Amino acid sequence: MPGSIPVRDEPHQNAYKLDDFPDASLDFVFSSHCLEHLEHWQKALRLWIRKIKPGGILFLYLPHESMKLWRKCGPWVGLGHQWIPTSGTILSFLEQNNLGIVDYNPGRDDYWSFHLCARRPGG
Repeated sequence: MPGSIPVRDEPHQNAYKLDDFPDASLDFVFSSHCLEHLEHWQKALRLWIRKIKPGGILFLYLPHESMKLWRKCGPWVGLGHQWIPTSGTILSFLEQNNLGIVDYNPGRDDYWSFHLCARRPGG
């Protein structure tokens, strides 16, 4: 995506530390298969929401709970996943944090994943 800035797991910036970006400065945050690796996923998600501009978009792509290979201690991810995101848990969290749902598909896709797209109010 032109103009996008990847955030990697580095000491100066990561899912929990986005000091290079002022609050309400980002047009969007796109996260693909990240939250399930985070023990404190709510803290990270609140940070991401805070960094999005009013009217900005949060797009989350997550493993579907029905895929046993995605589960913690599963043969594919080992201890890499800290929890199993469910569409209901994520949807509820986004709504509790005042994001409007733009697009949402709780079913699994061909990659055994699901997505939610939400907009920060305002703008």
